[in-house]
Amino acid sequence: MKSEIGKRILEIRKRMNMNKEQFAKLIGISGQYLGTVEAGVHGLSLDSIITLCEKTHVSADYVLFGKENITDGKLRNLFSGVDKTQISSAFKTLESISLFIKDSYSQ
Repeated sequence: MKSEIGKRILEIRKRMNMNKEQFAKLIGISGQYLGTVEAGVHGLSLDSIITLCEKTHVSADYVLFGKENITDGKLRNLFSGVDKTQISSAFKTLESISLFIKDSYSQ
């Protein structure tokens, strides 16, 4: 399990284009310790996991279990630059799709 968590943390760090020292400083640990975490030798404390999630806008479900969730930060990024008319149209489309799915399963 530590190995899988370490791989996900490494992937998060690389996605953020940060080196070990930068990422370690962001979450409040040493670069050397981060290396052992990414290698699956050690784990992060609960406080460090919470900090990692807050600073990277990644859910604890993803860090710990690999389950992707949409966070507030991801939603903000997803909808940045989108006007209210586009959002309204998207919601109407989603509503139509959900009604179609409900009708399909009720028959």
